[in-house]
Amino acid sequence: MVLNRYAAGWRSSTMRERLKLWGLPVAEWATWADELPPNSGQHYVRSVCFWVNGCRIVAAAQSSTPPQGLPMYRALDDWSKPPYRRLARLALRAAYAVGWDIAAVTLRCTPSSAVEGMTDLPAGVLDEPQLGDVIVHIDPVPQRIPSWVRERYTAAWHEEATEHSRIRNKGTQLKLGMDVELILYDAHAEKIVPAVRYLPKGGAAGCDAVRLQGRVIYPLMELRPEPAERPAQLVEHLCRAMQLADRIIAEKRASHLQDSKLVWLGGSHPVGKFSLGGHIHVSGISLTSDLIRALDTYVALPLALLENPAGSRRRRPGYGTYGDVREHDHGGEGGFEYRTLPCFIMTPALTLEVLTLFRTVAVVYPKLTRRDSVRDEVIQAFLHAYSTSRDIRFTGTDSEPMRILALELMDELLGEVRKSRNEWRDDSLSVQAEHAIQALSHRIRAQWIWDEHEDLRSTWLGSSER
Repeated sequence: MVLNRYAAGWRSSTMRERLKLWGLPVAEWATWADELPPNSGQHYVRSVCFWVNGCRIVAAAQSSTPPQGLPMYRALDDWSKPPYRRLARLALRAAYAVGWDIAAVTLRCTPSSAVEGMTDLPAGVLDEPQLGDVIVHIDPVPQRIPSWVRERYTAAWHEEATEHSRIRNKGTQLKLGMDVELILYDAHAEKIVPAVRYLPKGGAAGCDAVRLQGRVIYPLMELRPEPAERPAQLVEHLCRAMQLADRIIAEKRASHLQDSKLVWLGGSHPVGKFSLGGHIHVSGISLTSDLIRALDTYVALPLALLENPAGSRRRRPGYGTYGDVREHDHGGEGGFEYRTLPCFIMTPALTLEVLTLFRTVAVVYPKLTRRDSVRDEVIQAFLHAYSTSRDIRFTGTDSEPMRILALELMDELLGEVRKSRNEWRDDSLSVQAEHAIQALSHRIRAQWIWDEHEDLRSTWLGSSER
């Protein structure tokens, strides 16, 4: 186990710049490694320190710093529940953004009446930063930590080693799932139609919550197909979820005598105020920061070249930064949800290619050599943070360096699939992986981008009449 392989040295000012680039709330006086100003928390109610271990929190404590002396901690055992849950996720994202696997991240917050104490809301709402949440300090590889925190690190490393050994002996038996967000758009009235008007909140064809100006609303359609071991099976399940949604919406609209055309939109940010996600769930594999950096490099980076440029600029960095993951139990099977990607289900073929790419990287990532998603220039291009006209880009006339990089990544991945074909449990999966990588490479080389204003029903269900 190699820790902090991609860690960089920071000053307080450069750390703050990186966190802002990532779209994370950070105090203007936030510090890196140095001691905190003693009176910096007078306007905040809570000050909480989270000790990060890769993609997990090992311990948390309410903290206070007297005018003179070391920080004082009071252990928190319920940090995985609201209101600390969202702060824990923010700490993980902060550590990932600065490239450190082991770090102590201190945040301060004020209670928010909008969702404080409400535990029945979707995870996407509960985990969002709220007004008053700020990162105030990051301490890399903290030395002065309480003994009980050190013990939890030791226990976490032992647990990870045991998990890796179990999965290695069992073999890679992945199961994939997904939830994708879409917009229902009234083309005649030129406005978004709230999905909750037609669909239930749960189920394979439901709607998703968004917090907007302090209110929790349900404007987006969310498709949640049954998980599957093979990408092709998951695509079939997604098509069934679409058929179910189409049937429910048609019945509701017919009963209300509505005849205006309703369009299903995907992509990154097609219209209005809402960004869309194509979140991939996976179980049967250990969640590590190296795996996530591999997914960022070999999946998210190439896919960014296929996005609609206007939509991707509206989506990031508010949504879809590198390393956006959420750990899940998945009914006792474990695993995680990778949330960086936009709603990529523009066609059945593209959906199959992306899911196959994701699965392939998850299987062979230890043998892949590159982690370009940690490079400053790649991060800035991905998050559309251009400072000069000479910066590299994912779109337009300046996108050629990224296109070359993406094709190099696809070539390396294709070579690894071919080299390790005999190690695959099912030869048909390696053949499908080759086809998907070649198809995506062709799209990238041809500078193909998706149309965010196309009705997805026309490509999936052969209909766009309702």
